[in-house]
Amino acid sequence: MKSYIDRFLKHIHDLPEQKKMLISISYSSDMITKHFELILDTYLITPPQYNLLAILQGTYPKPCSLRELKEMIIDRDCDVSRMVQRLQANGLVENKIKKEDRRAVDIVISQKGLDLMTEIDKTESAAMFHPFFNISETEARQLNMLLQKVLEGLAANRPL
Repeated sequence: MKSYIDRFLKHIHDLPEQKKMLISISYSSDMITKHFELILDTYLITPPQYNLLAILQGTYPKPCSLRELKEMIIDRDCDVSRMVQRLQANGLVENKIKKEDRRAVDIVISQKGLDLMTEIDKTESAAMFHPFFNISETEARQLNMLLQKVLEGLAANRPL
């Protein structure tokens, strides 16, 4: 029986396993992103905004600086400053002026943001993780270890 990716790549024959792996990871990443976009669209937020809110929810009540958020966010290409401004305009985050340096601003998730994250976690948790239900804890651990190796390889080959 052919694997899903083999059926997807039916026009390409005898592809080496490492090339299949690269295509599988890329395709899976795109499909997972689209899956999350569909779920989060009903809440009028994007996956990067959800990621930023999740970071702030995890650090709550401690605020984060823009620099800290840029270091922790998954999508390194997004404009964190602009995203914070949009979330602030929607009342999901608040700026906190630092007493030591009034020019420096920290960001904290608002009560409205906390309520939104609680609602998403409560009502969408099953839908978000549905694609992963057929993966056991052991398989998830193994996949995480393999993806860590991929990330280490990418980090080792990144130009300075």
